[in-house]
Amino acid sequence: MNHFVFQLWNHFHTIEAALCHIYVFQLFSFSTTIRHDPSDFYRSARNNSYRLW
Repeated sequence: MNHFVFQLWNHFHTIEAALCHIYVFQLFSFSTTIRHDPSDFYRSARNNSYRLW
């Protein structure tokens, strides 16, 4: 049972870390994309969210 709980916690922790990294990456992308085409940022954001799942 403890092993299962650990696996579950580890799974959620990984998702949380991935979401955090994606969030930071999106902020970085947005800050650099403001000088470029905004639609390119939205397209890359959509691609990243699809790749996550």
